[in-house]
Amino acid sequence: MERQKNSIKKRRRREYKHIIQSFKAGEVDREKALEIGVEFCEKAFLGHEVFIATHTDREHIMKSA
Repeated sequence: MERQKNSIKKRRRREYKHIIQSFKAGEVDREKALEIGVEFCEKAFLGHEVFIATHTDREHIMKSA
């Protein structure tokens, strides 16, 4: 992360925000969860780098951004 920040000369103190979107079991599949997560992040973090992870190791699907 430090190397990336240095490469774009980013010096702000805040390095990240952690957002979780959780869906009930059977409510969405992993593709739909990703689509919802990308749409949310494009609106909420316009102009910022975002990492999105889809967790499918539980009964329900969860997104982290």
